[in-house]
Amino acid sequence: MREEDIIEFAILEWLNVQGHFSFKIPDQRQNIDGVYRKHPWQPRGIPDICCIWKHKTLFFEVKTDKGRLSKYQKIIHGKMNDVYVVRSIAEVEHLLSILDQVHYPKF
Repeated sequence: MREEDIIEFAILEWLNVQGHFSFKIPDQRQNIDGVYRKHPWQPRGIPDICCIWKHKTLFFEVKTDKGRLSKYQKIIHGKMNDVYVVRSIAEVEHLLSILDQVHYPKF
């Protein structure tokens, strides 16, 4: 299992334990009989995780500390709203607390 997969699984588990409906968006490549083939209806660059948080749809692209966005990810993410690059559960938790303050301020 790749380091990115481990981080992704931990983030998904944390989000769901917190009560946020979230799921992994499948990779565009599928292992069919030991051969990776492109899925015809999923373009390159789609984020890794979709999360419904307080009636808002968020997307997370999970990267390792050294991971960088591909050119396809930059193009697709530029066409979407609420896509965030995260590297740990702590970053997701921090991001959600910031979004909570921005979207749901306490007066």
